[in-house]
Amino acid sequence: MHLAAVASPNGLGHLQRLLGVAEVLAERSMLTRLSIVATAWQRAVARNSAEPLVPITHWNTRIFEPKLRYLGAFPDVYGAATIWADRMREDEDLFNASVVISDNLAITLAARPDAVLAGSFLWQDVWPDSEFVSWEVALLREYSPPMLCNQWLATDSVLSQTRPRLCSWTARRTSAEPEKEASRPLVEFNVGATGMQLSRAIEIITNLVNRGHLIQATPTILAALPPSLRGNVNLRSAVPSLAVTRPGAQSISEYAARGIPVAVMYEVTNAEMVHNARRLVALEIAVDLAQDDAATAADRIEAALMPAQLAELRYRLLAMPSLGLEEMADYIQSMFRSRMAGACRGQG
Repeated sequence: MHLAAVASPNGLGHLQRLLGVAEVLAERSMLTRLSIVATAWQRAVARNSAEPLVPITHWNTRIFEPKLRYLGAFPDVYGAATIWADRMREDEDLFNASVVISDNLAITLAARPDAVLAGSFLWQDVWPDSEFVSWEVALLREYSPPMLCNQWLATDSVLSQTRPRLCSWTARRTSAEPEKEASRPLVEFNVGATGMQLSRAIEIITNLVNRGHLIQATPTILAALPPSLRGNVNLRSAVPSLAVTRPGAQSISEYAARGIPVAVMYEVTNAEMVHNARRLVALEIAVDLAQDDAATAADRIEAALMPAQLAELRYRLLAMPSLGLEEMADYIQSMFRSRMAGACRGQG
């Protein structure tokens, strides 16, 4: 199978999920070629974090030019998206791929109407009034694509405007995750590759360090810490008792699959993050820190670290399945085989 995967220029989680699906298909000896459409920034970060466990035949970082990192950073998102769609239509790898899987970037359907979408929200959930969203809605109505989505986090728009395929947590199996157990309760800070919430994370870290807590963090956070704090915060090297992270679906999946409770911090203006946080709190598997100052957030983290509370959170997480990547790969594999069977019947 030649699989082409499209990850919109919006952080790293979308790309990590698509790479995870490709890895499962490769383990099943289903892949002959893998093409990735992403930004140069995403490619660099993916290489510097967990290397994909499957060789990538072709990276295409040209489609998502101009070089702006976040989808919402474009002054004219619709104008940029029309350029992207034109480039996708001209791309031979996308045209020739057996199956195209995109994240929630519905404009991929303009180039490959048979593409499979993967994600738990649509852009209309974030920008309800824009020309870009009007185009998204029209494409979804015209092509009614299947969408592989998280069963606990999928938004109402995903459930009503696509053909949803509900999946569990999507955790990649990489060698990058630490396996060593900490000697005492350990809090990990991971605010994502985009660096959003970075300054607030540092404030909370400062508060916890002053209380004598053991802290570890990602390289992005460590590099931003003031010199006075760096000696008190370790690089990620052990399994944390609790993780402080943004509530992106992929970030949460990686922790949930390992039974690591989370405290979430995010921008209250980000509708996707607000939606996910509310779902996680309703499931009683997360602590929401969005409205807390640094001292209050530290108080709530300390409460979550109490043995009884920590054990309860872990129990709920470990009771939830985390086979989402396998479930997504099952769907892609069945779609490929169905298309191959149809092609054989057509030749007959």
